[in-house]
Parts: sequence; C-alpha cells; structure tokens
Amino acid sequence: MSTVNVPKTIDQSKMNRFFVIVAVLAFLGLLFDGYAQGVYSTSLPSLIQDTGIEPTVFGLIGSYTLYGMIAGGIIFGMLADKIGNKKVFMLAIGFYAMFTGLMGTATTVWQFSLYQVLTGMGAAGIAPVTFAMLAEYSPLKNRIQLINTTTLGMPLGRMLSTLAGMAILPSFGWRPMFLIGFIPLILIVFCIFYLPESMQKLIKDDKREKIQKILKLVAPEYTPSIDEQYETEIRPSDKGSFLSLFRNGMAVNTILYWLIMALCMFIIYGLVTWLPKMMMGAGYNLGSSLTFFFTFILGSIPGILLSGPLANKIGLKNTLSLYAAVPALVVLLLMLKLDTILVSIVLFVLGAGMYGLLGLIFTFISVSYPLAFRGTGLGWANAVGRFGGSFAPMTGGILIAQEASLITNFIVFATVPFLLIVICVVVSQLIAKKAASPINRE
Repeated sequence: MSTVNVPKTIDQSKMNRFFVIVAVLAFLGLLFDGYAQGVYSTSLPSLIQDTGIEPTVFGLIGSYTLYGMIAGGIIFGMLADKIGNKKVFMLAIGFYAMFTGLMGTATTVWQFSLYQVLTGMGAAGIAPVTFAMLAEYSPLKNRIQLINTTTLGMPLGRMLSTLAGMAILPSFGWRPMFLIGFIPLILIVFCIFYLPESMQKLIKDDKREKIQKILKLVAPEYTPSIDEQYETEIRPSDKGSFLSLFRNGMAVNTILYWLIMALCMFIIYGLVTWLPKMMMGAGYNLGSSLTFFFTFILGSIPGILLSGPLANKIGLKNTLSLYAAVPALVVLLLMLKLDTILVSIVLFVLGAGMYGLLGLIFTFISVSYPLAFRGTGLGWANAVGRFGGSFAPMTGGILIAQEASLITNFIVFATVPFLLIVICVVVSQLIAKKAASPINRE
C-alpha cells in the first residue's frame, strides 16, 4: 500500500495548463467582482437624477451594502470549509451576478436595497474562497505570484466599470450598466467543467477517481495505484470553525491578521471614497482631481505585478513591510509644494503600495492558516477588515467638513495606518520565531 502526500505533490509540481486554468477562472471571478462593486458608485449620479430618490437614501443603501459584504465574507468563507471551495466560488459569482443584473430592473427603494445588499454578500464572499483555492492549487514556487497577480482583477474590474460608465451612461442611462452584471453567470458554466474541488473535500468524501484525475493534471508524471492512500495536512481534530482561529497558538496571530486587514481596508475605503474631494480641497479643479484618481488606481497594476517576484526574492513578510513603509513615507512629500507631475507620481506610488499590499495580505493570511480552516480564517479576516474600513468614509467626511489640509488627510488615511501595518507584521514575525506556527510557511 502506497501513500500520496497531496499537499506535497502539489507544492513540488511545475506550472502547467491546469494551474493556469484555475488562476484564469479565479482572476475572472475577481474581475467581475470588481465591476459589481464599482458599478453602483459609477452609476450613482445617473440613478439619483433618473429616479428622483434622495441622495441620502442611496447613501444608506451604500451603507447597507457594506454590512452585506461583512456578512458575505464570514458566511461564504466558513461555508467553503464545509462544502468545498468550488461550490462556494460558483455560489458567490451567482450571488453578485444575479443581483447586480436585477439592480437594472429595480424601481423601488426596497428593491434597490435588497439587490445591492445581496450583491455585496457575493462580492465580498468570493475573495476569501478565491485565495484559499489558489493557495491550495498552485506550485509552491509560483504561489505568491499567482495569488498576487489574480488580485489585480479587483482594481481592473473597478476601472472597467468606470470605462463602461463613460461609454454607456450619457446615451443609455444606468440600467444597462447593471444588466451587464448578468454576464458573469456564463463563467459558472466554465467553472463546472474546469475548476477542481478542494482536495480536503474529495478525500473526506473518498472520491478516489476525482483525486487521481486531479493529481494527474497537477503532476503528469504521477501514476495512480489501486490501493494508495492520501495524506493531507489536516488532523482529525482540525475543524473549519471560528474557534479554530484561536487554538493551537493561533489566537495572537489571528488578531494581528484582523488588524492588518482592517488597516488596509481603512486606507482603501478612505482614499477611494475621498481622494477626488481631497484634491479639490487642495485647490485642484474637478478634471485634475479625477485625473489624479485615475493615476492612483493605475498604480495598482505595477504594484501588484511586482509584489510576487519581490516576495519570492526577499520573503513575503519583508515585502509586505516594504509595501507598507514606502508609501507611508512617500506621501509625506505632499508637505512640500509639488507640481502636478510630482503629485501624480506620489499618488501613483500610493496606489501601487495600497493595492499591492492588499494582495500580499491575502497571500500572507492564506499561507498562514491550515487547509482545514483556511476559508474560515480568510472569511473572518475579510469581514473584520471591511468593518474597519467602514469607519473610513465617516472619518473622511469629518476631515472634509473641518477643511483639513491635504497632508493631514494623507497622514490619517496613509501614513499612520501603513506604519501600524508594519508594526503588526514585525510583531507577527517575532511571535513566529518564538513558537512553531503555520506562519513560518512561505
């Protein structure tokens, strides 16, 4: 009787067509997710004008959406550990695609509210499942690069919603913008045929033929035998529950992961919501402010693409610290009187650091939790992060109302939270050196 160590087989495999397909499907899931999250804010001016509903009502709907996202991150993450990543990945796509599309048919406040909340649940639920899936199905030497590159789907999806709005809203209004949201339902069909189920689920259900088929795709040199047994890193005592995140020495690390994610989301929600208004308050006109905002989002592309190779070279935790420290210091240049080009460069670096950091954090958490409750860990970190991010729009509103200076805004939304992230990472490193922990696996 032979024994196959499944995680080790995947770790030692070489990049091939199977892993590329998984990564592409994951990327498309996050791309459409980014569109689903961005289309509401892009269409909001047209929605207000066409429906006659008060802006404050749509503001409340936006807040409800955020709470739907918090719930989605927790529910879908924990569900993935119960029924498998593949089913939950498709379920999350179905949620945000169906209800984004239905937003295009809405006529009443309760319909807008219900559809947007359910869209938020699916949009937030897909991220933890996606990164848990990629952490399981990727060669070890390519893992960081694959996860980080896939993260690029989220900002690109937001950019796609902006470009679609520029082309569609002036002539056709807001309804087609949301009806486009039905398109990702097609992606589910491809997932049914090409996306593998979690090995944890397959081994638990004793699906030997499927296990052998996937292992053959993972490692073409693998030859199955009739009586072979399959090993995973999962112990009988491991369960995908909330309490698992605080057992076996994981409690302090879990709190640190939550803090890191909350600080990162605070940066993202603060800058994405208020950056154009901040720049206008500093004396720039609306056109320049929107150009600055586009430059800021554009920085996400090199920021994410470079983070993987850098992490492979100097280590994941060192790269994470670097991505937090550099933008924290670069934004202090705004204390000087800079011309438009230099301000654009500062914002480009800030966008690169912010979005690159998000991908690194998801990777950091993905490889730090055991497979048995990886989805649960990512789901809770994602949910707590969004809860922390929910304080950013309110904080920005206070700063804008008090006519705070540009540098004050950036210290609050960039320098301070970035540096706090560095501190959290350093503390987690110190803990990892003192006790055996999954965090040591990079």
